[in-house]
Amino acid sequence: MTKEEDPKAEKPPRLSVEILDKLTALMIT
Repeated sequence: MTKEEDPKAEKPPRLSVEILDKLTALMIT
């Protein structure tokens, strides 16, 4: 695991996560 991936894995963008959740919810329905 590279040091560059550490901060990204530890601090995932919540905004994109929420957007992905909404998109998946819309696609599932």
